Amino acid sequence: MRQWGAVGVNRAQLRSALMAWLHRGTLRTPLAPDFDATTGFIALCEQDLNERLRARCMILRTAQEIDGQYSTLPCDFLEMFDLRLAGGGPPLTYVTRETTANAYWQSVNNNPGNQGDTIGALPPDFYPIINPPAYPWGDGTPRRFSIVGAEIEWSPFPSPPTNGTAPNWPVAELAYYQRQNLDMADDATNNVLSTYPAIYIYGSLIHAAPFLRDDARVGTWQKLYDNAIAGANAEAERARTQGSPIRQTYRRLA
Repeated sequence: MRQWGAVGVNRAQLRSALMAWLHRGTLRTPLAPDFDATTGFIALCEQDLNERLRARCMILRTAQEIDGQYSTLPCDFLEMFDLRLAGGGPPLTYVTRETTANAYWQSVNNNPGNQGDTIGALPPDFYPIINPPAYPWGDGTPRRFSIVGAEIEWSPFPSPPTNGTAPNWPVAELAYYQRQNLDMADDATNNVLSTYPAIYIYGSLIHAAPFLRDDARVGTWQKLYDNAIAGANAEAERARTQGSPIRQTYRRLA
């Protein structure tokens, strides 16, 4: 096995490390003599670490143009770290879809041009339960967001200009945790494998033990894996404060 260098660890080196830890030259079975069982071990490890690990090296930044109510999330999106308007804009706050729907409903039904036999034409006192309090829609500049499947729902959201001018869509800056999915090529790597190889090794060995009918080793690998996950998460938490104590901030109410 080649030595791991400063460039990080790749899939071939990870596979060799797993075989070394298992003291095995091969994992072939009579049913599938050419089957590489380590592929399954790594995939199962990734499924778990994507649920539990939130390391600094998983965070990516990207820009997203806001040209309507919905925008598509990056295909490797796992979880939002933070979201703000680009160019020094304010941070956007997460709200539920119900909250967004209330604000949009009020915006549409309280429009002065909306008349007729609809609840929107009635005074607010007539529908306090149906029309709950909501934040003002404003000029359509996004201030809040929701996650809907593989999309972001913006609130408020801009509308195309009606005077025929070219739209000047706002741009959001997303910082998000990237889903880890190691490519199948031998030289493939990713940020977690390069930064925390122990997570991939111990996480994969957990799933190797039942395959080899060596269940007694599961507890050993699990403890080492849990420690590696906890250490990476703790490092990320320390980095967010840069060693400084978190200070309570206060807002003047009047």
